[in-house]
Amino acid sequence: MARLEDLTRGAHVRGLRPEGPVEVLDVKWHGTSILEAKKGKVRLLLRDEMAADWSPATDRRLTVWELTQHLIRRLEAAGESAAADLLRQVGSLGDVARDLAYRLYSLCERKGWAQDALAYNGLVTAWPELTRLASQAPVVGEAQRSRSCGCESRYTRVGTRSWCGCSSKRG
Repeated sequence: MARLEDLTRGAHVRGLRPEGPVEVLDVKWHGTSILEAKKGKVRLLLRDEMAADWSPATDRRLTVWELTQHLIRRLEAAGESAAADLLRQVGSLGDVARDLAYRLYSLCERKGWAQDALAYNGLVTAWPELTRLASQAPVVGEAQRSRSCGCESRYTRVGTRSWCGCSSKRG
């Protein structure tokens, strides 16, 4: 099976049309880990299938869809502070994610997809508190993503030096 990363202009892809292969006219990437393509079918990954260690700082193809899903994931798994930390990292793109969450909530509500509707509504409802927390400077000792190792351990600060509590290299 070919990977999405292998798609280039001029490539031929089978399984999309019954008449035979189609030629790729152009490729524009919109994210690194939001789609799955198997046996001619393409689908968006479920929130739980997305990388747990995702960071907007290292994502070269950040999408609003991906950001929205990770905001919900952090909100549900680690609470408002963790979601606000992510919101702080993405700046004004967060407002677009909130708008998408509202639209997706409306769609899920109309389609009767209660579980997804609750997740999107939860993000929209928490938004005022998330923006308030995101506007504040991070609190030393609050769970944050370490730039050196990528863990989410608590920081220890002595003077001007700080390090996380994991077993990787100390900074």
